[in-house]
Amino acid sequence: MAVRKIEEGEETRWDYRTLVTVFKALSDETRQKVLVALSQSGEMKVNDLVRMFGVAQPTMSHHLGVLKNAGLVNDRREGQFIFYSVNRGWLVGCCGGFLAQFETG
Repeated sequence: MAVRKIEEGEETRWDYRTLVTVFKALSDETRQKVLVALSQSGEMKVNDLVRMFGVAQPTMSHHLGVLKNAGLVNDRREGQFIFYSVNRGWLVGCCGGFLAQFETG
């Protein structure tokens, strides 16, 4: 399921299904830690994340798949390796857009 935003003039409203997908992805502690590690490193290979977190490769691939499905990470293939990085624009836009709904004034 791809996540999406709805444009309304100059204002962006995030589809609730999109927000649910993003917040479900963020509800897991390991995925939060993966995002922090990627944010600090800029970009990492799956195997680097596997060693860092001490989990099996399929487990890490699952976590990265959930984050990618939610739009929170980007991936890039270089030869046989896949590099992951935080999709900062999406993360800031989505979470910031959600929080903006609660602003007063």
